[in-house]
Amino acid sequence: MEKIPIPSHYHDYASQSTSDITSNIGFICVGLYILYKQQKISLLAIHIICIGIFSGYYHLQPSKERIVYDMLAIITTHIIVLSYFLDTNTTIILYICSVFSVLYWKKYNDLRLYILILVGAPLYLLMKLHSNQKVNMYVYIFIAINITARILEYYDKDVYKLTNKRISGHTSKHLLGVIGLLVILQILIKLNKI
Repeated sequence: MEKIPIPSHYHDYASQSTSDITSNIGFICVGLYILYKQQKISLLAIHIICIGIFSGYYHLQPSKERIVYDMLAIITTHIIVLSYFLDTNTTIILYICSVFSVLYWKKYNDLRLYILILVGAPLYLLMKLHSNQKVNMYVYIFIAINITARILEYYDKDVYKLTNKRISGHTSKHLLGVIGLLVILQILIKLNKI
């Protein structure tokens, strides 16, 4: 399989407005809610807050240098979510692999490892939880949200035109990402993980 680079036009968003920045406030709110709910420092909350901060930082001036922080926050959060269903040693190995996937992309402009984790983590949850009647519907909803978010991101400029320049596909992806995290939070609550 050939390497998968980030397209050179990736940082050219339809909306260069503040919506790509302000839509990250939702991630920070979810992280703060988890801190409030757990009444203690939580790796999940910290990682989700980092998504909001680093994505906002990236969207202030989109570039290959700045997206690294955003990618690190996203991919490591995937592993932190998985950590609720894995043993500590496996979690540490996957966390290191997730960081390596971003560093590998930065050096070789190859997203294959990053995509493997980005797609593999939700699929693992689906396999692990699909037969659990308490949460299986939430898992399917989470995966549907993620697929929709990726489609909207891909059609960033088309969504922007379709909505009469009110909201871009990328901003929509952020908003769906927040909703997806709320669904994950609901799964963790229903399974008494948090």
